[in-house]
Amino acid sequence: MIDILYLAKNRLEFTRETLAWLLKNTNWALANPPILYDDGSTDGTLEFLQQQAVEHGLELRQTNLGSAVLAANHFIQRSRAQYLVKIDNDAILPPDWLDVSLSIMRENPELQVLGLEAVLSYRGEVSESRTYQPAAQVGGLWMARSQTFQDRELPTVRDKYWGWSSWLIRNQIKVGWIKPPVPVFLLDRLPIQPWFSLSRSYESRGWQRPWQPYTRKDAALWTWWERLTERVS
Repeated sequence: MIDILYLAKNRLEFTRETLAWLLKNTNWALANPPILYDDGSTDGTLEFLQQQAVEHGLELRQTNLGSAVLAANHFIQRSRAQYLVKIDNDAILPPDWLDVSLSIMRENPELQVLGLEAVLSYRGEVSESRTYQPAAQVGGLWMARSQTFQDRELPTVRDKYWGWSSWLIRNQIKVGWIKPPVPVFLLDRLPIQPWFSLSRSYESRGWQRPWQPYTRKDAALWTWWERLTERVS
């Protein structure tokens, strides 16, 4: 089975959007209900997650660790599932994201950690067969075998945001990106409104780090989401 960490700290507008798509686009026959983490929000995000936890019957864990790395460690130490997934509150997940990710892990037993964000070139291609592109490290959205963390010291945090990638490299963890990718994208990189302005506001408050925005050539990453959002509204 799979345990999923959904991690939030502030960025209420992002949290509302990304949690809705996680709940909608995940095959829950493969995974336990997501475990919601709030790591010290002050902008109404905690209250929103409390409401969602009651409405959907989800577990909410409140921490004040000050780091996504440390919150992930907290989750890892308490999970008993075979596979672990970490999702942040800026990530929009498309349909079948979990099915594809689990299939890649099962078909490639040497792979220990799979990066979920679409970092390889994506132009809307449809593929029935996916594998992984080996890499030295992957980002903060990942699926991992729980045994990867056994008999190893967990990552240590550096400068609030860093520590995960260096842990992968230092321990020579076998990692890769989904190839060809599925359109998992980050709201904090969108060049469209209202998300672009929200990101600038969050950065000014110290709630997220500056990040390279997508360009229009990356639009296939989010056009599927825009179409579905328009259909719902």
